[in-house]
Amino acid sequence: MEFAVPSSALALLSRLWDAGYEAYLVGGCVRDLLRGETPSDYDMTTSAKPHEMKAVFSNCRTVETGMRHGTLTVISDGVPYEITTYRVDGTYTDSRHPDAVCFTGSLSEDLARRDFTVNAIAYAPGKGIVDPFGGRADLEARILRAVGDPSRRFTEDALRILRALRFSSVLGFEIESKTASAAHALADRLSLVSVERIRSEISKLLCGSFAENVLCLFSDVLKKAAPSLFELGSAYESAVSLAVALPRHELSLRLSALLSPLSTDRVGQALSALRYDRKTADRVLLALWHFHDPLPENDTELLRLLSRIGETGARDRLRLGVPRAPKEAATLLSRLDALLAEGRCYRISDLAINGRILMENGFRPGREIGELLSLLLERVISGELLNDTEQLLRYALKVKA
Repeated sequence: MEFAVPSSALALLSRLWDAGYEAYLVGGCVRDLLRGETPSDYDMTTSAKPHEMKAVFSNCRTVETGMRHGTLTVISDGVPYEITTYRVDGTYTDSRHPDAVCFTGSLSEDLARRDFTVNAIAYAPGKGIVDPFGGRADLEARILRAVGDPSRRFTEDALRILRALRFSSVLGFEIESKTASAAHALADRLSLVSVERIRSEISKLLCGSFAENVLCLFSDVLKKAAPSLFELGSAYESAVSLAVALPRHELSLRLSALLSPLSTDRVGQALSALRYDRKTADRVLLALWHFHDPLPENDTELLRLLSRIGETGARDRLRLGVPRAPKEAATLLSRLDALLAEGRCYRISDLAINGRILMENGFRPGREIGELLSLLLERVISGELLNDTEQLLRYALKVKA
């Protein structure tokens, strides 16, 4: 079997083989190629030791990414490729990284240290597939199985537990029973994983096409990984159902749905605990603004929502309502688009009057003008006033008098 692999990647493999070393594509890229998908990147493994790799690619642009662990990054046609020497990992004292690695001349030994059988497959043009652990069969059966003893794999690196859940969510693979049992049994070890790594895996998991199954079957594991995000009690299943009904590429929306049973303070605490960036946190909090209140009933209420939380916040708030009230929310989203297309006034900056005009007419700068502009905006939104400079100024002077 031959695959369509970028010429720049093929050139690096050929150079190593021509120099007398073995070299294979490995891991996720081979898994994706076998699934008929285009990999996002191409990792390679080789029998060449780090200093030998440097000699082979001496006239190429390289980055010594992790030479101590046998990894050299080679830039070919502007694309970075990580090439790692066949290795056997030592003990994992911190349940995350090997204390040391030993280089080996055996591809099978290198594949034996990997997490799941579907990621322990290697391929080289003209050499074919190397699959000592049955990863290809598991791939065809859509099964995620640890290489060797799953308890050992998860004890070595606890992050693999979340990686299993993420792969299952994204790829739709069933986690093999012994691998699943080990994930449940060793979930406490997730406390050893950094918050950043946990956040990354959970975010990808939440956006998976098959997230609902994983979120329900492994709720105990997820509570160990991120209790602030998943300790929702009896509201958990309904929150999950709402989340997975939303577009899968919209992380902030799915987070909003998952956190919807919580108070605003607890939502903020949950996002802070996982160190989500400010932009994501603000978007989630805006989307949940008065989440449990009824949806707007008319254009005036819709404009007030826009005024309070802006276009993105209002759109997210309405989209959160689609799974629960699809026709009503869809109609409101259409009206939102129409109001924006019409250029309807919903911000102080949209008013046909501003602070400069008010000061020219005797108003004091500062709080007086700020409060007056807010009042004028509300009158325009409610339809009591037209967004017209002369009418707004007359009203302002009347209020002052």
